[in-house]
Amino acid sequence: MAKVKYIGIGTKELGRGTYKWRRDETIEMPAKLVIDMVFGHKDLVATFDASDKEYIVNAPKSTQKSLVKWFGLKDYHEVVDKLLGGNVAKRKLPTLKLKPKKEAIPEPEPEVEDKLEPLPPKLDKLTIKQLKPLLEERGLSTEGKKAELIERLAEA
Repeated sequence: MAKVKYIGIGTKELGRGTYKWRRDETIEMPAKLVIDMVFGHKDLVATFDASDKEYIVNAPKSTQKSLVKWFGLKDYHEVVDKLLGGNVAKRKLPTLKLKPKKEAIPEPEPEVEDKLEPLPPKLDKLTIKQLKPLLEERGLSTEGKKAELIERLAEA
């Protein structure tokens, strides 16, 4: 009988409640059920012993193909060696190398040049088209009505 250990968090249930695990609990199951039900669950780890050899060696072709693909091996003989070699039957997942997140560097605020054109004495006589460049060179918003634009320039 194969031994299946649950390494996840909380509890795990398979086979409509026939098999239930709590964290770090191991349950014995027939090899056929382990291969049919357990593979594909990354939180279950299975180990096989000599009593499972007959089923593993003579597994159906479809099962053999699935296991070769699951383990990423070349042929089924390698799978049999892996399963019966006493190793934990768990697919090797690639290790992820996480790059440290770069801290967002705040963009420098646009510097207001010291050499700004002086404002005309009567801003209310200018058109919106004439006011907008004055606002832009001072880094101010160009949105709004004429009165708002004049007020923004006067405050700057």
